[in-house]
Amino acid sequence: MGKDKGKRVVKKNILEHYRYLINNILDIIVEINSDGTIIYCSPQTFKLFGFQPEELIGLNVFNFIHPEDLPIIIKKLEEAINKGELRSAEYRTRHKDGHYISSRQKGAFLRRTEILGLLQLLEK
Repeated sequence: MGKDKGKRVVKKNILEHYRYLINNILDIIVEINSDGTIIYCSPQTFKLFGFQPEELIGLNVFNFIHPEDLPIIIKKLEEAINKGELRSAEYRTRHKDGHYISSRQKGAFLRRTEILGLLQLLEK
C-alpha cells in the first residue's frame, strides 16, 4: 500500500508541475477536433483575446479567424492532418471586443484516444 500511495503522490506532483507550466507559458494552447470544435484552451486566451477558456470550449475555432484568412488556415489544417507534420501560418484572430489581432500559429495533428486534435501555439 505504501508504494501505491507513493506513486499517486509522484503522479500528482507531475500533473501539478505540467498544469503550472501550461498555465504560465506566454503562448496559447488550443486543441480542436477534426471539425474545428474547440476542446481545450489554455488560460492565456483571456489575456490575449479576452475570452475565458470555458467560453470557447464547444465553439468552432474557424469562427474566430478573419474571413480573408480562413482558406489558408483550412488548407494548413488539412495538410497537418494528411501529412502529420507541423504547420505554421499567420492570420488574424478575433478578440472578444470584435477587433482582430495578428497571430502566428504552429500546429500539429495529434491522436489522443478517440479525439483528433490540432495543437496550436499562438504568439501575439
